[in-house]
Amino acid sequence: MGTRKRKRARPRRKRDYFSDTPAEIIDHVMSFVPRSGLINLCLVNKSLRSYAEPFLYSTVVFEYAENWQPPIINLLQTLLRRPELLAYIRTLALGGNDRAETKLYSLKPIGYRVQSYMPIIERLRLPVTNLWVRRLREAHVDAFAALLIAQAPNIRRLTIADNWLRSPDLLTQLLRHGALGQPPMWKRLEQLVFFAPFVVQTPDVAMTTFYLSTVTDLAVSLGDMQVLPWPTAEPDLDHLISLDVTLRDVMSNCATMVAGLLARTRCLKSLYLEWEYYPDATGMDFEEIVPALPPVKATLESLRLRMEFSRHWRLRDDPNMTPNGSLGSLLDFDRITRFEVPLVALAGCGVDAKSLIPSIPRNVEELSLSTDLIYENVKWLPDLSNHGPHESIVSVIEESFRHYRTSLPRLRCIKIIDTVNGFKGGRIERLLEETSPVDGIDIEIVRDMLSPWRENLDDLWDAFWK
Repeated sequence: MGTRKRKRARPRRKRDYFSDTPAEIIDHVMSFVPRSGLINLCLVNKSLRSYAEPFLYSTVVFEYAENWQPPIINLLQTLLRRPELLAYIRTLALGGNDRAETKLYSLKPIGYRVQSYMPIIERLRLPVTNLWVRRLREAHVDAFAALLIAQAPNIRRLTIADNWLRSPDLLTQLLRHGALGQPPMWKRLEQLVFFAPFVVQTPDVAMTTFYLSTVTDLAVSLGDMQVLPWPTAEPDLDHLISLDVTLRDVMSNCATMVAGLLARTRCLKSLYLEWEYYPDATGMDFEEIVPALPPVKATLESLRLRMEFSRHWRLRDDPNMTPNGSLGSLLDFDRITRFEVPLVALAGCGVDAKSLIPSIPRNVEELSLSTDLIYENVKWLPDLSNHGPHESIVSVIEESFRHYRTSLPRLRCIKIIDTVNGFKGGRIERLLEETSPVDGIDIEIVRDMLSPWRENLDDLWDAFWK
């Protein structure tokens, strides 16, 4: 009898869990998977990895702070082996501790070779190639950040801040190269934060960022200056829709500088301006910003103004600082629906607080009143060393908005932003519940409000590590 031939077993086909699922549904499902889940999916099989990797690498967030070294070198080594992953990066956020006493510049070398990155550096032909190589050999964080940024052509949201810019010259040159149309070019970059620590801030550090013509949302920190030090011909800034500018260590009138920016932002819808005064300043003028705003009057929908004191300055003990003027000229800015301003800038510093309404744009829907500038020279407030400002602030709001419907028909929300930690123990909330100072308006107490870009960075950081 002949032997029966055994059928050869067919190799089992690897199962593709999403082979019959539309790509739109797969992307929708993956968008809800936390980062830890995406990592686990990549370990199951190649099929699931191909679906998960675009979402895993779409957002990269590194914090560089004291006693915390970000794993950026590990990521660069992975990208060196698999450069196709670079195309997935859409959001890159590099932040950290910006305290003046922090002196962290270098990472601990962990098995990287500078020579392996030389083809990337040489291909870009930057004027600072030698500096870049030297910084890599010394393991400076900005050199590794430059490698990552230069290789990611599809970035849409880029944040470089704090410790990553303690030596800002290399990254500034990298952005300048791209802004002038030379590689690397970021044709999809829409949101950019470039916030150098104040200890290394110079007038020209952030000016290059204005030349990136694809950017619609820009946040920068600038030093005290009267003339804008443009690195080349003054740019047209019509591409900007949202602008967040922090002016650090301001001593003199900065209206000229702000006017120079806004005169070129004819499409601006959102503007956030923050002043930080330092000890040599002798006065602040609430009217200094108003002459700079007319170029954006026809487009501006959100205006947020912050005026703060330098962290090294105890202004409560300084009798020489004298606030002047008002913001009454903003009344005619009809398109503004969201308005944030220091309470003192509206109420003044006299014995009796002025009514707030005459300085509020008439179509405002959301009004935020910050406690910036509240100190002992504000005469209508109680002695801040013994009492909180609770009753006085509630009284000012109640008196000002008694007949608000005629002047502010669209107002629906008032936020009191506590930036000086003056509201303790929930006392002001109890007062608001007892008195209901404004009928038909929601009044909310907000503590420790950050600048818009820092809020976004904190939210991004929290989401990234879920």
